[in-house]
Amino acid sequence: MSAGRGLLLVEDPYEVVVEDGLRVWISSRIRQKRELFAAYQRQLLFPDYFGGNWDALNDCLHDLSWLPADTEIVVIHDGLPFGRGVSRSQQIYLELLAGLLEEETETANPWTLVFPQSASRHLTRLMLQG
Repeated sequence: MSAGRGLLLVEDPYEVVVEDGLRVWISSRIRQKRELFAAYQRQLLFPDYFGGNWDALNDCLHDLSWLPADTEIVVIHDGLPFGRGVSRSQQIYLELLAGLLEEETETANPWTLVFPQSASRHLTRLMLQG
């Protein structure tokens, strides 16, 4: 993909191709925090010390020292996890992602966050509440 790094809204996330980076798939079917943590842990090969909570997820996403430096991380969402209703877990998750983009210049691994265009209004509402 090697896209313009940051937030990318697309018509169809299933058509996004990642050629020079690591693709992480986050399903809209995720309903519980532990499912989200497990998805990241499995796909980004988190170390054994990953604690399975929001702070540990944030720490591991900002570190990634076990991956080759400069590997672009492309997180593709087919929608928002945790359902359609605004939830505290959605807010925390989006705040965590926003933090990755804000601190992108300080990390060795650039991030691209992909969401479907259909989620843009919901994303905006959640980000404004956060």
